[in-house]
Amino acid sequence: MKFDELNQLKRFFSTMELSEDKKKQRCDFAYLLYDAIFYTFAAINAQDLNITHNELKSLIEEAFEQEGVKHTPEYIDRLTGNILSKPDYDTRNIIDTKESEVVKDVLSNIKAENFNAEPFRQTLTDRLTETFDKEGIPYEPDYIPKLVDEIIQTTNRHPGDPYYLSKDRALLIAQNESNTAYNHADYETARQSGKNYKVWITEGDEKVREAHVEVDMMRIPINEMFSVGNDMMRYPHDFLNGSAENLVNCRCVCTYE
Repeated sequence: MKFDELNQLKRFFSTMELSEDKKKQRCDFAYLLYDAIFYTFAAINAQDLNITHNELKSLIEEAFEQEGVKHTPEYIDRLTGNILSKPDYDTRNIIDTKESEVVKDVLSNIKAENFNAEPFRQTLTDRLTETFDKEGIPYEPDYIPKLVDEIIQTTNRHPGDPYYLSKDRALLIAQNESNTAYNHADYETARQSGKNYKVWITEGDEKVREAHVEVDMMRIPINEMFSVGNDMMRYPHDFLNGSAENLVNCRCVCTYE
């Protein structure tokens, strides 16, 4: 439900050192990004399995035998037909937990083998570009292609793991990229309006990573770079310069003067 997803996003942005209006702005944009990303994930999850009835039936029979799940050939034949008639078949319809997990693993492996990055790349690129442009949020030319490449590469490194095409991952990406978008927009606005200095601001709680504690409240000229761990960054969530260890779940912001 949208209500649940928005609540998850609201909790993430709630503690940031921002006005309530700016928190809402980031939360609302994160939901739009989530919608674009999860739509693309869902399209991949629902793609045709590209496998015959007998091939899928044999894979399920083999998996059941390996895991000690006992069923008649007639049951497996009906199960196979149900799956092929609905590629986004929900294994939660299966009462037996072990059986459900076995079928989910079989389907995940097939989908991972059939994963075609190019349609995924184009669909996600188009939807993200449309979302940024519609909301009038500036972004650097390399930003969206690099983001899509990283999403694809990470997905390919975890074949068969349903998390990497899930709602939870889409939400994680969306909340991070909303911060990326608005931190970049704030930086560009400050530069263009003649601001001379910037200050890195953390949340000041136990969740702040050590590298960010070290630059907390640091004031430097606006065109210089913060030294953050092993990265040189223009501002928090500097996607083009920061590594994942400095980007994922970061709640830091910059102020400008």
